[in-house]
Amino acid sequence: MSANQYMRTVVKGTVLFQEKQHGHEMFIVLKGSVELSTLSNNRKVILAEIPQGGFFGEMSLLEGERRGYTAIASDNSVLLIINKANFDEIAATNPQLIFRIMQDLSSRIRDLSIKLKKAGVTEYSPWGHETAKNAGINQSKQPDEGQQAVKDVDIAAESSTTKTSLVFGDEKLKTDKGIIHDDPAVIEQYTFNKKVKCPVCNNAFEGLAIRDSRLKQADRTDELRVIYEDIEPLKYNIWICPECFYAMRRTEFDKINAIQKKKLANLTEQRKSQFTPNFKNIYTIGFAINAYLIAINCCDNFNKSEGIDERAGGIWLNIAWLYDDLEVFDKALEARKNALDKFKAAYMSGHRSEGQDQKIEYLIGRLAFGQKNVKEAREFWFRATSRRNGVALLKDLARDGLDMLKELEQEEKTT
Repeated sequence: MSANQYMRTVVKGTVLFQEKQHGHEMFIVLKGSVELSTLSNNRKVILAEIPQGGFFGEMSLLEGERRGYTAIASDNSVLLIINKANFDEIAATNPQLIFRIMQDLSSRIRDLSIKLKKAGVTEYSPWGHETAKNAGINQSKQPDEGQQAVKDVDIAAESSTTKTSLVFGDEKLKTDKGIIHDDPAVIEQYTFNKKVKCPVCNNAFEGLAIRDSRLKQADRTDELRVIYEDIEPLKYNIWICPECFYAMRRTEFDKINAIQKKKLANLTEQRKSQFTPNFKNIYTIGFAINAYLIAINCCDNFNKSEGIDERAGGIWLNIAWLYDDLEVFDKALEARKNALDKFKAAYMSGHRSEGQDQKIEYLIGRLAFGQKNVKEAREFWFRATSRRNGVALLKDLARDGLDMLKELEQEEKTT
C-alpha cells in the first residue's frame, strides 16, 4: 500500500486534537498549514505555525504522551497521518521521509543538549521536557509535544482591522520575521498577574507584572538598554486597560492627575477608533509595539509642562529597540528620531534632578550621533561629562563618545 491511503484532507478551522488529549499518531503537513496553541492564564497563546513539509505530534506516536497543545488547521490542508499500525509500511515505502524526520528530531536533541549544558544541567533526558522548562530554556524552532516555544505571529495578522494611522504615516505595522518568543514556562517564572484598577475609567483588570528581583542582567548597550537572560521585559512593560484603552508603563500607570484623567476619558472613543490591540496575542513583539504606541498617544494628550516629553522619549526609544529585535531598521530609525525630538523638548523644559538631566544629555548625544549630527552629539556629551555631581557611569560613557568623535576626526584628516 502507498502512503496515499493515510492522507487526510481537512478544511480550515478543523480541530485535529485538543491539548491534554491522548493520542497515538503524528502528522505531516503535505499541503496547507496547522496552528499549534495552548492556554495560559485563560488566554490563547500561539506556539507555532506548522507550514507545508513540517510535522507535529511525534511524542504521542513515540511515547504515547498526552497532547501538549491544541492543533487546528489554519488553512485547507492535506495531512499524512502516521501511527504505530502503519509506521513500518510507510517507512518501507518512503524511507526518505522517515530519514528526514529522524534528522529533524536529532537536530532538536542536539540543540537542546547544547542549551542544557550552557545552563549547567548535566543530568537529563533529551525527551524530558519538564527538565528543560525548569531550566528556563527556549526550545527549538518547531516545538514537539510539550515544547512551549512561542513564535511571534505576523504583527499584521494580529488585527486585520488595525487602522493605518497606528504607526508612522500610512504604513501598517507588520513583519514577516518568524521570531521565537519567550517560552511560557519562562514567562511564568518571571511574571505574575497583578490586579490593576484603571485610573481613567475605574475598570478592574489583571496586568502582567515582572518579577524584577529574578531578572539577570547579561549586557547593556550604548543606548542604556539592559539585556537580560531568558526574557525581554520590554514586551511586558505596558499595561493597557481593555475597557478604555488607556496605556502606560506599569511603573507610571497611576501617575496621572485629575485633569489628565478627565481628558483621557473624553478621548476614549477616539483611542478605540484608532487602535485595535489583539489581547489574544499579548506575548508577541507586535502587541508590545502597539501597546507602546497607545501609551505615546496618551502622553501626547497630557500637559506638556509636567515632564511628559521625557516619558514619551523613553517610550519611543523602547519602540526602536523592539523594532531592532524584529530587524525592521527603517522603523527603528524613525522611532529614534521621535525619541530625540522628545528628549530635546524635555531638556528645554527643565524640572528634573541633575542625574536625570545628565541621562537625557547622554541620550541626546547618542541619538544625535546616530542621526549623523556630530556637532550636537559633541555638545551634549560634553555637558554630560561636565556634571560635578553626575553619575559616574554616564560620565564614562559620554567620555567614550567624545573619544570616538576625536578618532573619527583624525581618520578623516588622514584620508
